[in-house]
Amino acid sequence: MQRLYLLLADAILVVHALIVLFNVGALPVVWLGYFRGWRFARSFSFRMAHLLLIGFVAAESLMGAICPLTNWEDALRVKAGFDPRYQGGYVAHWLHRLIFYDLFLHAS
Repeated sequence: MQRLYLLLADAILVVHALIVLFNVGALPVVWLGYFRGWRFARSFSFRMAHLLLIGFVAAESLMGAICPLTNWEDALRVKAGFDPRYQGGYVAHWLHRLIFYDLFLHAS
């Protein structure tokens, strides 16, 4: 059962990363799509999905809430017998890992 919980937690991590990638990458895609004539980038549903996700993230930040996907992933990791991964939240964790990459930790 622990493996199932870890697998589900990892699946949520992947979905969460794809959502973050969509939120960050959609705006440049809209601009590129305008100049390149990409229909999907100009579609109402694409832009509305982006706008709603950005609004959700902004509302979370204003309320000081942690993303439900982060809470869900952490709960599954705890059920699997591991410590929760994110002490300060999903984005803070991965930004910290990106900005303060420990080369020596990964060299061996």
